[in-house]
Amino acid sequence: MILTDNETKVDLLNNEAIARTIIELLRERPERAVTIGVHGDWGAGKSSILEMIENGLSSDKDVLCIKFNGWRFQGFEDAKIALIEGIVTGLIEQRPLLTQAGLAVKDIFKRIDWLKIARRGGGLAFTAFTGIPTADQVGAVVGTLKGIFSDPSKLATKENYDKAIDGVQGLLLLISTEK
Repeated sequence: MILTDNETKVDLLNNEAIARTIIELLRERPERAVTIGVHGDWGAGKSSILEMIENGLSSDKDVLCIKFNGWRFQGFEDAKIALIEGIVTGLIEQRPLLTQAGLAVKDIFKRIDWLKIARRGGGLAFTAFTGIPTADQVGAVVGTLKGIFSDPSKLATKENYDKAIDGVQGLLLLISTEK
């Protein structure tokens, strides 16, 4: 029998016991933050275990599973920004009933692009100062700037800056009161 190297929700490698154990650990004390590592050789079924976990938790309305592929990003900052975007996007898509917190999250999400510009712009300035910037860096900055300048209402203003600060402070207050 030949198996494809794609993740699956159907257990073909007898990994379902691992997925069930992880689900039990997560449900045991949901108020407690937990980090779980799934390790194994290439093709051992790690991605399938994650699919089975997501499938096992899909009926729980209080759980949001977000897929994130860290291999797609070069540096820590790229991965960090993409992870934040993934979490915020997932929350907005799956939890539309969150009112005030949802609006704050949407407001912060709009500002994440500014983080990208600052990071890319800073990297471009550093590269330009120390040598010749790469075509990827120039293209990324030009593409981001075109996107922003195509809609002038998104340009940084004092009002947008104040809203971003208020949104972050409100979100931090909300998080700190939940603990």
